[in-house]
Amino acid sequence: MVDKRPESERTTTNAGIPAPSDEHSLSVGSDGPIVLHDAYLVEKMAHFNRERVPERVVHAKGSGAYGSFQVTNDVSQYTCADLFQPGRRTPMLARFSTVAGEMGSPDTWRDPRGFALKFYTREGNFDMVGNNTPVFFVRDPQKFQDFIRSQKRDPRTGLRDNTMQWDFWSLSPETSHQVTWLMGDRGIPRTWRNMDGFSSHTYQWINAKGQRFWVKYHFRTDQGNDFLTQEESDRIAGEDADHHRRDLFEAIERGDHPSWTLSMQIMPIDEAAGYRYNPFDLTKVWPKGDYPLIEVGRMTLDRNADNHFIHIEQAAFEPSNMVPGTGASPDKMLLGRMFSYPDTHRYRIGVNYDELPPNRPHAPVRSYGKDGAMRHYAPDTGQVYHPNSFGGPDADRQQGVEPAGWKVEASEMVREAYRLREDDDDVSQPRALIRDVMDDAARDRLVSNIVGHVSAVNDLAVLQRALKYWSDIDPEIGARVARGSTATDRRSAARKGAGGSATRPLHSVSGPYGRATPPTASSTGWVTSPVPGASAGSCPVTSSVATGTSSVLTGRSSVATGRSSACRAAAGSSSSMSAWIVFRESSSLSSATACSLARSCWTAGSASSASASGERASTLSAVSSTGCATPSAGWVTSAGWAAAPSVVWAASSAGSAWAAPTPTTVSPPASTAAVVILVKARICVLAPLCDTGQHVPYVHDHT
Repeated sequence: MVDKRPESERTTTNAGIPAPSDEHSLSVGSDGPIVLHDAYLVEKMAHFNRERVPERVVHAKGSGAYGSFQVTNDVSQYTCADLFQPGRRTPMLARFSTVAGEMGSPDTWRDPRGFALKFYTREGNFDMVGNNTPVFFVRDPQKFQDFIRSQKRDPRTGLRDNTMQWDFWSLSPETSHQVTWLMGDRGIPRTWRNMDGFSSHTYQWINAKGQRFWVKYHFRTDQGNDFLTQEESDRIAGEDADHHRRDLFEAIERGDHPSWTLSMQIMPIDEAAGYRYNPFDLTKVWPKGDYPLIEVGRMTLDRNADNHFIHIEQAAFEPSNMVPGTGASPDKMLLGRMFSYPDTHRYRIGVNYDELPPNRPHAPVRSYGKDGAMRHYAPDTGQVYHPNSFGGPDADRQQGVEPAGWKVEASEMVREAYRLREDDDDVSQPRALIRDVMDDAARDRLVSNIVGHVSAVNDLAVLQRALKYWSDIDPEIGARVARGSTATDRRSAARKGAGGSATRPLHSVSGPYGRATPPTASSTGWVTSPVPGASAGSCPVTSSVATGTSSVLTGRSSVATGRSSACRAAAGSSSSMSAWIVFRESSSLSSATACSLARSCWTAGSASSASASGERASTLSAVSSTGCATPSAGWVTSAGWAAAPSVVWAASSAGSAWAAPTPTTVSPPASTAAVVILVKARICVLAPLCDTGQHVPYVHDHT
């Protein structure tokens, strides 16, 4: 058969030489060994071994497209940047991504989304490297690497680990705002086309008069915000791991070009010093009531890359690319990223990464940078040094370029956090997000998402901190998460058999819960009575809390899940159901701390019935009025705390006064609904004893 293909379609080597064969290696005879001087085979194999560049450490999985940005409003009073002048149209490239997942990870994992933009302006490249959330997890770059590692894989198991994530988050309260965004609807956008983008950082604008302004960028989707539920996300992750990548590509191919409207928040630079929030704190937003949005223009994506690797994988976005009329701010995270991003590009795709097609500026380049691996543009500088006599560029010849700086008060170099402003704290803004922005349905989904995520935590001390984390943000949400977490554990245990099962294996092998055998009945400070409410014949849960025959102490939950119908029968419909809280003496635990923990326990364990709610309200009222200061309210006092024999009853919703019992003779009434044991200054067990509508989380302290 005659090959009728034109000459240009025949295979060549990388040097353009006609290839000898696409199918057969050079060998000694048809059945003999191949030979090393088969240059084409060696070329193909060697290139194949090197065709992958290191994937990004963060934002590894993503895609993007080309488009343009069109200015629709006059903001020249705020900036002289060419791309923001009236009527200007600027070509651009966008890349969207997940943060923590690797190259092959599903697009629909719950994760922030990267929102990186490169504008090819007349004055060089301007990059805006943001996310789909207006805040971030940390405010100091010293913690960034640690945060990212907590979201990656456990080096021991090679698995993503919710325990690592909640360990970091619960020990870093500044993460609460971003985690609230993440666990809410915006944590999984339906498509990239249905999400907003934010600079998150505070940047600087400078106008032609040299006046400066602090600014934040908001790219609001014109397609409308939409999200995936956790159930939809999980299903799509299994069906199409490239769901978001595919959606963007196909939308542009069919002519459905997505667009976003850019609006700015603009703060006169002199107002920053007295503003109620630190305007440079990446974990905070500027309320729009203080600084409303000002429309600037619209970006539209209308062209897919003709080669994904060349134009998307090799795209290098860096916050340090700022054109005249724009600049940085004292935002510590921004200043850290200005070094980190170009540095990671030099490692990942080479020192001359800015010569690659997606990174090459459309404006003339006259840089004194030279040589290095893969260099292919000669510097247009007359000579390769400055100054020179051969027409080389000179930065001092530029006119009207105002330096993008700010005043810094005289001070010593320190390693300190930002100074707090009037309204600075870590919980008021996420609390406002929950209460004022989310509706009831969104709050329900928030709780469901949190419960699903914390239920995979396998370290019980971390779990307890996670529950407190949400109680600190919003007590009502915290209580719902606590109840939901317990219900999840109970369902999980029930599926593994009526006898109960370990739903949270313990990480640590140290401390009382890590022993090969549980504490014995003689262990000091342990309550050794039968489980309250487990009277013979009425409720067949007869294990002893202290001896460890109850699975409460071993990480299991038979108390919480077993024999529920008999427990309900024992409890009956009595409205005098009580909650008991037991503490073990600890020199590191003050009475005030004990009171606070007791109040948290009672809040988390509140019953859903009207009678129990009434008891809870009464108890909390007593706590509030006495401040845990009087024995008559049933709470621990400094005097009672020091009393022998180390174990005291801390609270009873029935209002009865209880003397400090001996550890081996505690016999609460059958109406008791929950027991809480505090060991070494931490809540360790909140075990529901009868299924009477109370969903109380049980948490172990294993230190």
